[in-house]
Amino acid sequence: MKGGAVPLNPRIAGQIEAEAMQFLGTPYARDFNCMTFVRAVYRAVGLTLPPMALNVTTADLVNPPIGYVLYVQHKQAPRRGYSHVVIILPRRRCIHCSYYFGRKVVITDLDELMALYDIADA
Repeated sequence: MKGGAVPLNPRIAGQIEAEAMQFLGTPYARDFNCMTFVRAVYRAVGLTLPPMALNVTTADLVNPPIGYVLYVQHKQAPRRGYSHVVIILPRRRCIHCSYYFGRKVVITDLDELMALYDIADA
């Protein structure tokens, strides 16, 4: 979140992680992409998807808030808003339904993700 992300309740963060892991390997499809994946996870734990205005900052990526949604935009095709969305996991990783990383729900190291993406601005 702007000015430093406040960690989620550890119980909620754990629920988000557990729910997201159930989708691991699910193929990317026209009707199942990064946003539908993240919405499904958040809905399953009773949360609404946070708006992009609450995106984490570059400073937050030093110690990323587990369970948070990170909105990013591809460096090769920048546009207004975001082009991809991921859920932050422990150990500086993220889980996401990715076209570029295997066309399925995968776990990616945040450094590897950020080599292709920049943090999206609201």
